[in-house]
Amino acid sequence: MIELNLLPPEEKELIAGQRNMQRALRLGGFGLFFVLIFLALLASIWLYLSVQLKVIEQVFEKIQNSQTVVELNKFKSEMTQANKKLADYENLGKGIKNYSAALEKLISLAPPGIKFNNLSLKEDNISLEGHADKREILLSFKDALEKSSAFDHINSPLSNFLKQSDIDFSFTLQIKPAAK
Repeated sequence: MIELNLLPPEEKELIAGQRNMQRALRLGGFGLFFVLIFLALLASIWLYLSVQLKVIEQVFEKIQNSQTVVELNKFKSEMTQANKKLADYENLGKGIKNYSAALEKLISLAPPGIKFNNLSLKEDNISLEGHADKREILLSFKDALEKSSAFDHINSPLSNFLKQSDIDFSFTLQIKPAAK
């Protein structure tokens, strides 16, 4: 079979342009169809997620307002306050020095015949006033204080040793840091 194309070239170009236009319209229609499907999918996903978000917010609000969470938050704040008070009590004892060992040592060094009338403690310094029956007893007490590992810087005025008996004496001494 033989085909003859007797159309003039202008019409041939017009027909080819119309075919190209039809192809472009079909391709654009397919593209528009896929864009509309994509937008419908996006809209359904957005709707689904917004509903889920509202449900989660409602559940979270119910949980926050539930009695157990309220009690748990109350318990948590009470525990925080209790821990703070415990820390305050621990810090309270840090500033207190224990002088009982040094005072026990001082009393144990005093021989019979020594009586303490007044004892004052200021930081690590002790001022001691008392009465001794004899000078020898007072000298032995002073030597015991000087040889002791608990006390340092023992000062006694010479007036302590002027009388032979019935002596009122005074000492100032310092507690060594290891003796506290």
